[in-house]
Amino acid sequence: MRKQPRARLAEWLPEAIMTPLLSWSLRYVTCYAGDILAARAELDRL
Repeated sequence: MRKQPRARLAEWLPEAIMTPLLSWSLRYVTCYAGDILAARAELDRL
């Protein structure tokens, strides 16, 4: 028995919004990943 596909609950973001959003998300991770991981490691040590 196959499951019925779930309906989308939200609308897709237009490409004009999604493209810069993804670009800045990747830039954020690229720039701050080291700081975020270092802060997490410091919290784990406390």
